[in-house]
Amino acid sequence: MVVTDFGIARALFHRKTSGTDDKRRQLAARFDGTPMYVSPEQVNGESVDARTDLYSLGVVLYEMLTGTPPFSGDTLIGLLMARVLKPIPSPRTTRPELSDSIAAIVMRCLNVSRDARFQSADELAQAFRSAVAAGESEPTIQLGAKKLQGLIGNAKSVVLSAATSSAEAALPNREDAFRALSIQDTQRDAVRVLAVFPIVNLGGTEDDYYVDGFTQELIDALSSLRGVRVYGKGAVSTWSGRESDLLPIGRTLGADIVVSGSIRRTGTQLRITLRITQTSDGIQLYAHRCEVSDSELLVQTESLVSEMAKSLQLREDRTARQAPSNAKSVEMYLRARSLYGRSDQSSLEQSVALFEELLVHAPGDARLLLHDALALSRLWFFGGTDAAQKAQNVAEQLVNVAPNHSASFMALASVRFQAADAVGTVRALGKALSLAPDLADAHELLGRILVETGPIRDGLSRLTLARTLDPGLFRALVDQARTCALLGDFDRAHALLADESLRGRSFAIQWIARARFCLWAHDQKRAEHYLSQPEIVQGLYPRAKLLLQAAAGHKLIDPLTVISAGMASERSSPRGRTFVFQMNAELSAAYGQGEQAVRSVARSIDAGLTDLAWLERCPLLTGLAKDPRMMALHRVLYARALAVRDALQSVPQRTQL
Repeated sequence: MVVTDFGIARALFHRKTSGTDDKRRQLAARFDGTPMYVSPEQVNGESVDARTDLYSLGVVLYEMLTGTPPFSGDTLIGLLMARVLKPIPSPRTTRPELSDSIAAIVMRCLNVSRDARFQSADELAQAFRSAVAAGESEPTIQLGAKKLQGLIGNAKSVVLSAATSSAEAALPNREDAFRALSIQDTQRDAVRVLAVFPIVNLGGTEDDYYVDGFTQELIDALSSLRGVRVYGKGAVSTWSGRESDLLPIGRTLGADIVVSGSIRRTGTQLRITLRITQTSDGIQLYAHRCEVSDSELLVQTESLVSEMAKSLQLREDRTARQAPSNAKSVEMYLRARSLYGRSDQSSLEQSVALFEELLVHAPGDARLLLHDALALSRLWFFGGTDAAQKAQNVAEQLVNVAPNHSASFMALASVRFQAADAVGTVRALGKALSLAPDLADAHELLGRILVETGPIRDGLSRLTLARTLDPGLFRALVDQARTCALLGDFDRAHALLADESLRGRSFAIQWIARARFCLWAHDQKRAEHYLSQPEIVQGLYPRAKLLLQAAAGHKLIDPLTVISAGMASERSSPRGRTFVFQMNAELSAAYGQGEQAVRSVARSIDAGLTDLAWLERCPLLTGLAKDPRMMALHRVLYARALAVRDALQSVPQRTQL
C-alpha cells in the first residue's frame, strides 16, 4: 500500500487494547505515516476525517512560518505523544512579528480537539482571505503556471552554471530545487589571514618527517592566536617549492600574510629560519634565524609564535602549551604527527603506538591526548585492534584535562562520529563552536552530518563555510559533490571532484566517489574515461579501479573487494560498517539483486546509519522504495534525522549562515 494522503496515514493497532504500555508498544511496531505530521486522533488510533488533514496542514503551516516543526522528541514515541501531552505551541513564540490573525489560524488548526478546529477546508480558506483583506498579512503573489516554471528554470540555470570552489560558490540550497547560495563572510575584515607554507627541509630525506611535524606544530600554535585565520598545507598544496610562487599563491587564497621558512638538521643541532611576508607589497614583517638543539624544538616553537604575534600586533591570550623537552620524546612526537597525516591503517597504527609510549611518561599531557584521540578515531574506522574503547577513553580524558579548548570537543566529536552517534557528535560540535566559532573542521563535520540527515541546504552552507575558513579541507568538496549527485546533478558532482584547488593532487576517496557516481547514473562512458586516467592505470587506487570496472560493465564484483579487510570486520567503527553495507546495497541493486540490497540497507541501519538523503535519493535504490521493508527502514532513519535536528539547538548561530 502506498500512503498518499495525511488522512490515510494512521496508527495501526487493535482498538481493544486497553493498557497504555501495550498501546505504545503496538504503535511503535506498526505505525504507518510520517510522524511529524500525524494528528492526535491518529496517535490515539481513532477514526480520521477531513479535520485530520487540516491538523496536518497546520503542522506544515507552522513549519513554513517559523522554520521549525511545532513538536520534537528524542524517540518516535516521544515525537508522537508530544502533540497529545504537551501544550499547543504558538508560532509567535518563534516569530513575534507574526500577525495575531495568522497565528490564531495556525493555532486553531493544531487544536487537539477536532471540534475546535476548522470544520472544512473552505472555512480555513475563508479565514485566510479575511486575514489578508484586513491587511494583517502580505498579499499573496499569484503566478501563472508558465511564469512559475520560468522562475524555477532560471533558478536552476543560475546554480548549474555557478562555480563552487570559492567563498562565492553557488550551491544547491534546497532538497528538491536548486537555488544560488553564497557565503558572505561578515567577519573577514576583522581577522588577518595567514597562509603557512610547508617548512623546507634543507637536510636529508630522513628528516622529512621531522620537518613535516614541525610545520604542523607551527600551524596549530598560530591557529590558537586571536584575530587570525590560518591556511595550512592543504590550502597551499599547489606550491612547487619555488620562493617566487609564495606571494602569488597567497594572494590567490586571499591571504594577507604568508609564513615560510626552512630547517637544516645537523646531528643534534637545528638551524631554523622563519619569515612573515605581506602579500600586498612583499614587505617582510618578521624574520628570525636561530640554532637550537633538537630537544628544544617544541619549546622554541612556542617562543617563535609569541614573537610572531607581537610583530603582527595580535593579542596572545592563549596558554603556552606543555611541550616535550627530551630529544627522544620530541623525535617520537614529530614522527607520530607525520605518520598520522598519511591516514593509511599501517601509518595510523604506528602513530598510535608512539603516542601511547609518550603518554606513559606524561599521562595528562593535553597535546598528546589530543593527537592520540584523533589517530585512534581514524584507526577505529579501519578496524584497528582495541581502537574503539581506547578512542572513547582518551577523548573523554582529554575533555576532562582541557575543558576550555575547542580542539578537545572536536576530538570528542570525531570519536562520536565514528560511533555513529550523530546526536552526540552534533552536541560536541556545538561546544567546540561555542569556544571557537571559526573552527573549520567543526563546520565541515557538521556539514557532513546535515547533508545526510537534513536540512540539506544547511549542510551545504556549512561545507561551503568550512572551505571558506580553510580551503585545504578537500573532504568538504567530496561531500558537496556527493550531495549534488544525490540531487541529480552528476555533471556538477564530477566537476567538483576535479576542482582547480585539487590540481596535481588525488586521493582514494575522490576516486571512490567518482566510481560511485558512475554506478549511480549507469554512466559507462564516464567510467571508461576514468579507467584510462594515469592514477588508475598505474594502480594507485585498486579498489576504485574495481568499482569503475563494475560501473563500466566490465565485470561483476564482490562488494567486499572494494572495502579494506579491517573495515569489513566487526572491529571497524559503526561509521565504517555502515559504509560497508551501503556499498553492498548499491552493488546488489546495480546487479538487480533487490533482496540482497534491502538486506544490506537493513544491516547498514542496524549498524547506525543516519544517511537519510542516501536512502531517499540514491538512484540505485529508487526501484526498491515501495518495498514495505524499505518503508519501515525509512521511518527509522527519519526518526534519527529528527533527533539530529533537535540536537542542532546546541549549535551556536553564526551570521555567515
